[in-house]
Parts: sequence; structure tokens; C-alpha cells
Amino acid sequence: MFKIKKQLSKLYTSSVLGNLSLTGAWVAILAARGYSLVEIGIAETVFHIVSLMFEIPSGVLADVFGRKKMLVVSTIMGMISDVIMILSNSLFMVCMSIAFRALCYNFSSGSGDALAYDSLKAAKMESEFERYEANQLIIYRLCSGISTLCAGFALTIGHRIAYGTGLITASI
Repeated sequence: MFKIKKQLSKLYTSSVLGNLSLTGAWVAILAARGYSLVEIGIAETVFHIVSLMFEIPSGVLADVFGRKKMLVVSTIMGMISDVIMILSNSLFMVCMSIAFRALCYNFSSGSGDALAYDSLKAAKMESEFERYEANQLIIYRLCSGISTLCAGFALTIGHRIAYGTGLITASI
């Protein structure tokens, strides 16, 4: 019982750290950097194409290699995305960063939930999964809202420092 609560607590903490970001309003950050709406649209398109291409393969990898490992891969992809965005000076580099961000989301989507469900099922507590999911949704909505509110601060401190905070959070 204690082990499952500890694991869920780690998943909640990971969710908070993964969803809190100074760069939640990345469109505004790119616009402030001088990118046009067409260029921002191209970056958004890259995000969705990569996400569509890797949703199923990332799930298969989670099934084959384990959900915890894919959560680590997700964090690494997010860190790579942040580093590329910090160094970016062209639309191509921005699109590369956005592609790695999509991979970050792909590798985390479902892995944490599947890990939680498998753990709860092993402890014969699968009826608690709906509560877990509700809590995760609250965390996601709250952290996303806070991240969007931080857009002005991110614009004030600049994109490099804002994305650098993402590296620090991911390291934690």
C-alpha cells in the first residue's frame, strides 16, 4: 500500500514539474522574437505531424521497454527541445525544437497513466484509477493556466532564460 502511494506521489510530482513552464505561451515568445504568424503556423504544423507520426510507435516502445524508461526518454526529449530553442536562430531550428517537444509529449502521453493503472491493478486497487486521473487533470489544467499567465514574465526575461528554467525543472 505504501509503495503504490509513493509511486503515485512521484507521478503527481512529475506531472506538476512537467506541466509548469515559463514557456507555455510559446506562440507569444516566437512572435516577440520576430517570427511571423505563417512561420509560427509552420512550427505548429511540424509539431502535429511529428506527434501523429510517433504516437503509436512511442506507445509500442513503452510496452516493450517499460513505461518508466519512456518517461525518462520523454524528459530527455523535452530537455533537447529546450536546448535547441535556446540556441535557435532560424525557423529550421525552431521547428527542430518543436519536433522534439512533440516527441516529449508522445513519450509521456499514456506512459504515466498506464504505469499508474498497472500499479493500481497489481495492488488490487484499480478502482482508484479514476480518482488518479481526475487529480492528474486538475494538475494539468492548473499548471497550464499558471504557465500561460507567466507568458509576460517569460517575454520580460527573454526566451533563453525562460527555456533554461525548463532545463532546470526537467533536471529535477
